[in-house]
Amino acid sequence: MVADPVVAVCQLDGRRWSTVEGVATVRDDAVAVGEAVRRYAERYRQPRPNPERVVIEIAVGRVMGTVKGVRDLG
Repeated sequence: MVADPVVAVCQLDGRRWSTVEGVATVRDDAVAVGEAVRRYAERYRQPRPNPERVVIEIAVGRVMGTVKGVRDLG
């Protein structure tokens, strides 16, 4: 990856959407990967072992999206 890579992660659900933007860091250390696997397993299921697994951390700089029941006050 390039220095200070800015990324965006987006999700769409019908007419609602959200985007998180920030600087990404790829981590492959055992502590970070182990914590990510633990969190994933807690929410979904235990993933299969993968010695090449990495974690992509995003230092969030901006969040955008639609929010039901909120209007623009600007």
